[in-house]
Parts: sequence; structure tokens; C-alpha cells
Amino acid sequence: MPRNKRSQPEIDASSMADIAFLLLVFWLSITTVLTVQGLPQKLEKEKVQQEVIEEQEQEINAQYLLVIQQKGSDICDKSNLNIQIEYAYVHDGVSGGALDKELREGASMVDEYGKDIVPRNQGRSIGKKIVWENVYTELEEAQLTQIKDAIANHIRKQEEEHIIQFKYKSDVCYQAYMTMFQTIEAAYEEVRNEKATEMFGLEWSYIKAKAKREEKTKEGNKPGGFREMESTIYKLVSTSKLSKQTID
Repeated sequence: MPRNKRSQPEIDASSMADIAFLLLVFWLSITTVLTVQGLPQKLEKEKVQQEVIEEQEQEINAQYLLVIQQKGSDICDKSNLNIQIEYAYVHDGVSGGALDKELREGASMVDEYGKDIVPRNQGRSIGKKIVWENVYTELEEAQLTQIKDAIANHIRKQEEEHIIQFKYKSDVCYQAYMTMFQTIEAAYEEVRNEKATEMFGLEWSYIKAKAKREEKTKEGNKPGGFREMESTIYKLVSTSKLSKQTID
């Protein structure tokens, strides 16, 4: 009787696809692509680009402009903020006491009674721009309140046309920067509260709190609801006119 032939052993290759996939993922995860790094070089602005920037600056300077400039400090302390608050207005070239008086009374740093909100130096003329400025070398709570009042008054007087530039040195410490930025935010909140009280007879903080809890309808904000009130106030007193700029 003939014997059965032995079956030859075979290698199981069913897991080779999984192994190949794992190897592919492994090499993709550890592979780095070399990038060629050039020499650092400061490129000069093109002439056309420079002209556009100058036109933008002239357009800004043609309106009432409030500039807050914050210098850097090695010591991160409120007493070393060194804030320069500047109010500029472009005039038509006419000089004299009458023009200066008119500009001073229309300035954001002057209240409705013509009294200076913050103490400042005599206005100086730079070309067709009259600039009044006040430099704080030391800031305490009273000075921050004065600056907040000047900013709030600027927003009230110029409304949608108001422009505020917040310039700060690149080496200014974070605490000093935040102190000044919170002062600007407090000014906006003060004016928003005035608008909310005037238009809806409610405090701004109350409207914001209620708007967070109010549900939206399918059409959007509920007509006459708190979200709609909040949106209305934000449109009237918007921070879109506030620009932040790092200076060397």
C-alpha cells in the first residue's frame, strides 16, 4: 500500500501587508525634510509701497487722532510705564490764537466745559498738524484714570470717526502693556455703558450677562432681545478704530 506524501510547509504571508504599512508610517513619522536657510537680510520698502504707507498716514492725520505711546522699560512696574498721550489735528495753515482756542475746545482732552482732562503742554505746530501732548514719567491710579477719561471723551466726541493709535516699544514688559491696554478697554466699556443706559435704560454689564444666556432663534437674534441690544451697542462703540502698533 503506497504511503501518503508529506505536505511541504509554507510561510504565512497574510500579515506582510500590515508590517509594510507599519514600516511606512514609521518612516514617514521620523523623516525630516531639509530646508535651505538663506542669510538674514533686511529688505527695504519698495518706493510704491512707501508711497501707499505715507498716503495712509496722511489720511489718518487728516482727522482727530489720539495717540498713546508706551516706551519700554527694564523694570516691570507701573511707575515706569512712561506714557506719552498725544492729540493731533490737521489745520488749514491758518495760525493764531482763535484757531488754537477752537482746537483746544474741540480736543478730546478737554471736557464739555473747556477744562483740560489731563494736564498737557502747549500745542506745537508740525507742518499743518497741531499736536498737543502730555508725557507721564510716573503713573499711579489717578493718572491712569485721567488717561481713561481722555480716551472715553475722544470716543464720545468723534463717535464713528474716532481713531486711536496705541504704540508700544517691542521691549515693553507684558505687565506694563496689559495695564495700559486694560485702561483703553475700560474707556470703551464706560462709553458703552452710557449708550446702553441712554438707549435701553439698562446697564451694559446687565445686557452682556443676559445676552450670554439668551438663545438664538432660527432667524438669528431675537428681535428686541438682549443679543440684539448687545450687537447695537458694539456697532456704535466699536474698537475697530483702535490700532495697535509695535515701534522700534
